[in-house]
Amino acid sequence: MTRFPIDPTRRHDPESAAALREVEDLMGRVPNFFKTLAKAPAALRASVAYYSSLADGVLNEKEREAIAIAVSAVNACKYCVSAHASRAMDFGATPEDIADFAEGRAADPRMGGILMFARAVALTNGKVGEGDFWAANAVGLSENELIEIIGWVGFFTFANMFADALDIDVDYPAFHKALIGAESFEL
Repeated sequence: MTRFPIDPTRRHDPESAAALREVEDLMGRVPNFFKTLAKAPAALRASVAYYSSLADGVLNEKEREAIAIAVSAVNACKYCVSAHASRAMDFGATPEDIADFAEGRAADPRMGGILMFARAVALTNGKVGEGDFWAANAVGLSENELIEIIGWVGFFTFANMFADALDIDVDYPAFHKALIGAESFEL
């Protein structure tokens, strides 16, 4: 159970309310992650600004969600794996794709390169080697795309820590079970 319960009757300051509306516009709903962040208005506004700025970048929604799944699987974050697996399906991913994303794989070479690079950044705390850059370049990833991937890895690593530290209640289907070690995969 979450360490900081969400109060649905809570009134937010105008800036936080605007940030939560922006989340709803971006995602179609306000997940428990952002509702919990709203308890610290500065953290909410900073996180929404970071997320929405990167969302305006060159990586598409499915690529961003795949990165989120890969990073969240590395960090074994049940909330974030479930949230982003659900969102990835909204952008055309299959359950098989999601399982592959969690392992840093994809049938599409470009997506595979994105995920291999994202996992390398996550697993090495950013100390990626020349081989990681070579592999990313081999599938045509640009400097801009690589920088965005690093930015997303940073954001999702923060999200994983936040969700796990506060044990945020999962408000998405329980995709995480098969992806981070349990026996069943629920849809």
